[in-house]
Parts: sequence; structure tokens; C-alpha cells
Amino acid sequence: MYNRFNRWAKRGVIPVGGAFAAWGEGEIEAGVAGERVETPFRFTGVADRFDGGWRFVQGHLSFPAAGQRPGESWPASIERIVEELAAERLDH
Repeated sequence: MYNRFNRWAKRGVIPVGGAFAAWGEGEIEAGVAGERVETPFRFTGVADRFDGGWRFVQGHLSFPAAGQRPGESWPASIERIVEELAAERLDH
């Protein structure tokens, strides 16, 4: 079995207070029940500094629901989510 995030279509990092919000979307390749499967994914997470290094303190990985066609996988564009997050500026 293997998993590989082999095609990042979009990705970025935004400073939020003393932490960073990371986001991205692309294609993941995985082995499922002996079959090779490719599917779109979206990732969001927050990294903060602990003990002199950066660590993810929150992360979320999502995939489209079964039966959704390409282009219908995400109800909101990643650009809109990033714009809204930047506008909120969740500084501590």
C-alpha cells in the first residue's frame, strides 16, 4: 500500500498571530484494496512553535463525496476560503 500527494494544484501559508495557517488542494494517489486510486483532496492546518520547532496543532484532510463530479467536489473555492481567513486575521 502506498499514499502519495503527487500533484499540488494550489497551496499556501498565511501568518495568523504567532502561528501559521496552511492550505492546499490537489490529487492524492493511494493503494486501496490492492487497486491504485487517484482522487482530489483539500488540506487545511495550523502550525505553531513548540520547543523551538514548528508543529501542526490542527489539521484537516477532506475528499469529495462519492458520486460528485469534477468541479462539484468543493462547495467553496480555495481562493474564497483564503480571502475570508485573511480578512478575519485571527490574531491572538
